[in-house]
Order: sequence, then structure tokens, then C-alpha cells
Amino acid sequence: MNEKNKYNRLEFEKNFHNERFASGNRDRAGISKYYSINKVAKNTFYKLIENNCKNKKLIEYGCADGLNLEVYHDYGAILTGVDISEQGIKKAIESLKLKNINADCRVMNVEETNFDSNTFDIATGMGIIHHLDIKKVFEETSRILSENGQAIFFEPLGHNPLFNLFRKMTPNIRTIDEHPLLRKDLILLNNYFENVNITYFSLLTLFAVPLRNTFVFNLFYKFLSFLDKLIFNVPYIKDWAWVVIIHARNPIKTKSPS
Repeated sequence: MNEKNKYNRLEFEKNFHNERFASGNRDRAGISKYYSINKVAKNTFYKLIENNCKNKKLIEYGCADGLNLEVYHDYGAILTGVDISEQGIKKAIESLKLKNINADCRVMNVEETNFDSNTFDIATGMGIIHHLDIKKVFEETSRILSENGQAIFFEPLGHNPLFNLFRKMTPNIRTIDEHPLLRKDLILLNNYFENVNITYFSLLTLFAVPLRNTFVFNLFYKFLSFLDKLIFNVPYIKDWAWVVIIHARNPIKTKSPS
């Protein structure tokens, strides 16, 4: 990717999200029913951060209007939030100030930050790195994390044809440069971290969506979540999951990734 294309991609992302924040339109209300099946994944994601961030320096990529930063403040983290959207950062600063939450919020491209090496203990983000140059964001994350640092990300996968069809049918809620992660992207993490754990979520649970407003939803959802956990032990089938949680630890500081 040449410098001109990189500039255009980042500008498009910035303008797209600036417009969303300025208008207050998140465009996802009509499809929120589908995201209900990711509640186990989200609970796992937040619990993982809660268990590791107390009194630690945490940076959130794509912090948007700061809602997650409020959560991480309650967990006891020392907060930094970055986003490519000026409008998002403006809203984050205003909201956090009203709630007396201390956070360093900055407009920044996380592929190339201006932070010193070894600055943070935890880097996290929800649905952000699939917007970015994967290799660059992994390399930069490894650089700015401390020796015992951890990267914790919640991201979509891009192998399941049904989920990919859903994405094509909902173009207005996403940017044209989004690229849900592939197996090769997850393998690439091993060039930048000594310990990488990937947990897969949400496949059969999709069948619970029609029952989401009924009394049987929770029971059926738990049963399908249990089945998902079993089948995700099978190679390649797990690639059809909707989302993954990435937990990468101990950045590789001496190795120069190819």
C-alpha cells in the first residue's frame, strides 16, 4: 500500500466516523437483535480486562465517545483513549469531564502513535483493528506495550459466508475498508507476542435470535453457547465463528518481524 492510498484510507475512516458522531447516528438500531448473541463474548471480554487492568496503564484503541473508558475507570485502570475521529474524541472528553473521570484522550492513528516504547500495560479495543493495517497495528502495539504487557481485542472473523452476506447487506453501518480478520491475521500475532490465545464465539447461537423476546431465549441461548464451545474445538469449524477475543501477552521486543 503506497502512501497516497494509506492517506486516503485513513481520511475516509476519519470522515465516516466524524459524520456519525456529529449526527448522533450510529446506524445499528435496526440490526441490534443480531448482536444480542454476542453477549457471552462481550462479558468474557470485559471480565478479562477487569481481571488484569487494576492500577495498570491502559490504552483503548477506537475509544469513540468514551463509554468503554467509563467501564475501565470503574475497574481501576489508568486511562488513555485514542481515536481517529476528532468528533469522537471531543464527545469523550466532554462526557468524561462531566463524570469526573480522568483520561488522556487524543486524536491519533494507532498504526503510528507518538507514544514512547513500553508506555502501556494493556492495549485494548472493541471492533477496531479490522479497520486497520493488521501488520502495522500489531507491530505498534507490541512496541508501546511493556515487557509483560497484554493486548486484549474483541474482533469479527471473516470466514463465514453467512456473516459475510450479512455484512454485504448492511453497507451503511460500516466503512468500505473494513476487513474482518482471517486465520492468517491471527497467526501473524505470533510474530509480535510470545503468548497468544484466541477464543471463538457465536455460531449456532445465531439461531436464538428469533426467540430473543421470549421466555425461552436465555435457556436456548445457553444451550447453543454450550454447543458452540464444543464445536469450536474442531479445527477450521472455529473459523466460522462470528467474533473472537484476542489475548496476546509478552510482546516480542528483540525480534524484527518479517
